[in-house]
Amino acid sequence: MLIDVLPPYSHFCHFRFVVSIAAREQQHR
Repeated sequence: MLIDVLPPYSHFCHFRFVVSIAAREQQHR
């Protein structure tokens, strides 16, 4: 998988992306 090749920084960016989506979902309520 690409995630295995990419550096941990990309995984951190993905984590930030998921958190931002969750935050927007909570604000949308």
